[in-house]
Amino acid sequence: MSKMENILFELSNTQLSVHHLSSNSIVASWYLDFSSKPELQRKDYVADFIVREGISLLNYANALILWSTNQTVLVPNKLFENTSIDSLLSLSFGDKFIKNDTDYNRNPILGIVTIYTIPLWIKSLFVTKFPGAKIIHSSSAWLNYLATKNTNVKFHGVLVLAESTSTLVVFHEDKPVVFVQNTFSAVEDIIYHTTYSLQKMNLLEKKGIIEIFSFDREKSDVPNQLITKMNELNIASTIEWKSNTELDLNSFDLCV
Repeated sequence: MSKMENILFELSNTQLSVHHLSSNSIVASWYLDFSSKPELQRKDYVADFIVREGISLLNYANALILWSTNQTVLVPNKLFENTSIDSLLSLSFGDKFIKNDTDYNRNPILGIVTIYTIPLWIKSLFVTKFPGAKIIHSSSAWLNYLATKNTNVKFHGVLVLAESTSTLVVFHEDKPVVFVQNTFSAVEDIIYHTTYSLQKMNLLEKKGIIEIFSFDREKSDVPNQLITKMNELNIASTIEWKSNTELDLNSFDLCV
């Protein structure tokens, strides 16, 4: 099997998507919804699924786990070095997180650190089943992706939808200027939060690109619904709204 064979896992609190990649193209995919399972049963449930589907037997050069949770913050490296992880998370989430579940990803090029929570069962499961696998918060992948862009527009961003949370990351002049997460229940909520964030940074009337990606592939039509609604409302007409169904694949080589 070619050494270009890789495995990509997209994981959230309720769902797992697995993609077997060959030369950055999907050759096979698996999906699992474990939202109905109690927390204590999830590790065994996911592990059984991986074994039953033969995923753990695949040959691969790299395995990447993109973990999605709204318990995440982005901080400058200097602040990270001088402040505890728990203190930084407490600023946004109070005491509503499990301290033993904290982790982080560094981005030395940008000089920033992504801090987040991730259940210990996820790390123990994938380290055992896929030795050498790299686990990162999904927003770290989007930061890596945007850092490679060099366009002639004022800004370039991604809007990622996962379960009921939207994540907006925007680069302006090769630097991240927006990193915000919001919950939503309808397309209108996404439009409001996104345009409000852009307006606060004085970007709403400027020429830019926002790529939209749905982490939940069962709802892959939402980006197009969003773009249609934005066009109907004639909001942020200077911005090019693009659906990117392969944002995760575009980011794979930048993360492993």
